[in-house]
Amino acid sequence: QLTPDIMSDIAQQLARFHASAGRGPEIDQFGSVDSVRTPVTQNFDQTRSYIGRTVSAATHARLRAWSEEFLRTHAALFAERVRAGKIVDGHGDLHLRNMCKLDGRVLIFDCIEFNPALRAGDVMNDIAFLIMDLDHRALAAHATRFLNEYLEQARDYAGLKLLDFYRVYRACVRAKVMSFESDTTPAERRVLEQEAASYFDLAEQTLAPRAPGLLITCGVSGSGKTTLAR
Repeated sequence: QLTPDIMSDIAQQLARFHASAGRGPEIDQFGSVDSVRTPVTQNFDQTRSYIGRTVSAATHARLRAWSEEFLRTHAALFAERVRAGKIVDGHGDLHLRNMCKLDGRVLIFDCIEFNPALRAGDVMNDIAFLIMDLDHRALAAHATRFLNEYLEQARDYAGLKLLDFYRVYRACVRAKVMSFESDTTPAERRVLEQEAASYFDLAEQTLAPRAPGLLITCGVSGSGKTTLAR
């Protein structure tokens, strides 16, 4: 029942939410490159013991090296995002399990209230979770519709420079959580290990080069260019 129109609704809600979300020095600290580095590093430190179970040594090393190199070479970009006011008191856990349809509209719930460090951050970190979740469910067209609508509403095209970084981060978060659950639910261990591995695979796929393409629509007013493009 998940339609592209629903993704537009979600995108519009989030754009409004981010526009009015809390900002300020106490929030900006969560956008610094050092603050971002901490949970990224923890993901790899805490999943080292799962090498050979939910992730190969090569994939684990490749994802860690890429993430650390990105942080090292893009420190100025993270600082610019802080100056641009793109660090907000956000949701922190934006994925489909924390959304439902109520009275014909999407209701987004269950933000991370217990830890501001997991809730506040770049708006791109917030939306990357949902995009990653949709990609993991093989709903790439839905993810594209959501992203395009969000960008059209928020006008934050500069944030695209960070989107893949945060998609990798969010996939590694889910991989870590599923790895942990595989230890605490022995009866479903193999299923959970495979689920964790699929998130690590998705993170690695995000690093693959992508060939850009350009589609141009033309025609008189009202002929359906926007509909066709979407």
